[in-house]
Amino acid sequence: MKFRFCGDQDCPDWFLTQMATLSRLSSVKAKLLTQHVARHLTGEAIDLEKSNSLLADSKLPESDVRSLLGSIQFVLTSASRFSTGEDHLRAELQQVGLPREHATALAKVHHDYADSIRKHLIRDSLMRNKLEDVSWRKIDGSQLIELTLQINEGLTSKNSAVSMTVDPAKLQNLLYDMEKVRSLIAKHGLATNVETQGDI
Repeated sequence: MKFRFCGDQDCPDWFLTQMATLSRLSSVKAKLLTQHVARHLTGEAIDLEKSNSLLADSKLPESDVRSLLGSIQFVLTSASRFSTGEDHLRAELQQVGLPREHATALAKVHHDYADSIRKHLIRDSLMRNKLEDVSWRKIDGSQLIELTLQINEGLTSKNSAVSMTVDPAKLQNLLYDMEKVRSLIAKHGLATNVETQGDI
């Protein structure tokens, strides 16, 4: 069966499994959890402790809580991306097995946040994960530079470090190319939060 909120495609199997888990919560908790995820999708940092406290009596392990948050995020982002109306989303969520009260709660939250989520998705459309910080150091005894990126991995709200070794000349070329891209983005009136932190 094809669903509009999935871009007229089938629902992923993992998503159907998580909808069964969501169905076991009360509709009030499902709504609160969905609002929590919606606020994250509009730019707020997500508080996993708050999510865990909402689900404390469900006795779900933390990995299942994250999977559940991911499935709610999928509903909200996909429904926003494919401009799925509140009534249509409610009907489709019931078709994938959510009780009527739960489907109504999720569809209402989506309706309330859809415009803000869509704007945030457009702004971050070229970003897989958010870049939190960049640091560098010269490697002793060589001309090479170690570059370390601190990446925020979305719902986990935790940073992971990605390090690489680069030649200074290549890094300078990369910065030059990024400056050209930023100029083109600005020229065409698109917003950007890319900032160059100075020369290396």
